[in-house]
Amino acid sequence: RYPPPQCHNGTRAETTAQDIIIWARKPEPSMTKIVWLQGPLNTAKTAIAQTVSKVFHAEGRLAGSFFFDQHRCGGDDGRYLFSTVAYQIATNVLGMREHINLAMAHDSTLPTKSIAVQIQALIIRPFQQLRSTSAIPLKASMVVVIDGLDQCRGQETQRDILLLITDLASSAHQIPLRFLITSQSKPDIHEAFDNDSL
Repeated sequence: RYPPPQCHNGTRAETTAQDIIIWARKPEPSMTKIVWLQGPLNTAKTAIAQTVSKVFHAEGRLAGSFFFDQHRCGGDDGRYLFSTVAYQIATNVLGMREHINLAMAHDSTLPTKSIAVQIQALIIRPFQQLRSTSAIPLKASMVVVIDGLDQCRGQETQRDILLLITDLASSAHQIPLRFLITSQSKPDIHEAFDNDSL
């Protein structure tokens, strides 16, 4: 959308955005790495996501963002999520371009593979390679913003995305990313977040 929605001063949306920004800046490694902002249609969720993205982009701490939009051609296709975010990570996270480029050189069809293959090959493995080979410390609390998950086509795809992000955010991978996910209050997404595996 242009111009993108933004939070106005003194509004509840601005307060919520500031709370999320404070959460993402906190250094504690044990802190939850995923925040779900949910609410009915037209409750400023996209404005909050845009504001958070803008703040962290200015600080050099936005790893990537994806705004689902069922009214835009391809904007509701979850298959584009992780390849798009990986492209942004290659640009925004120091040292990641080389490792993501190597993954693409090894298999140029990765963007057409399943989202499970994409997140492993284009995000998780490159971060692990960077951690093991680079003397440059990874910047803490890089943020990925995913807006409008409910507008992603297919409930199964929505659930798969949540499961994959939860796995990425687990301590086992030690990936320095935090996720803001917004959506409407849909029962299937509620059920996925309430599941013990998330």
